[in-house]
Amino acid sequence: MCAEVYRKPKETIPSLIRRFSRAVQAGKILERAKKRLHSQRKISERQVKQRAIMREALKGLRRKLEKQGRFSEELFEREKKKIKEKFGF
Repeated sequence: MCAEVYRKPKETIPSLIRRFSRAVQAGKILERAKKRLHSQRKISERQVKQRAIMREALKGLRRKLEKQGRFSEELFEREKKKIKEKFGF
């Protein structure tokens, strides 16, 4: 998985770096590392369902507070925190 390049006698540093870069490109090491860097784990079905339930609960809370005429960001955040604790987030 790693490119090993050793310095030859009387070899310059730029030449060594060039050989190393070629070895990395030839082994597609950088390409694999970049893929792994941006890949994300698949979310479990349970988590997807929990998030959907949470989203619907928050929508309902917002609608309820707006209907009652009590909606404010501060109150919404307090109630949101209670709902999150209830669902275990």
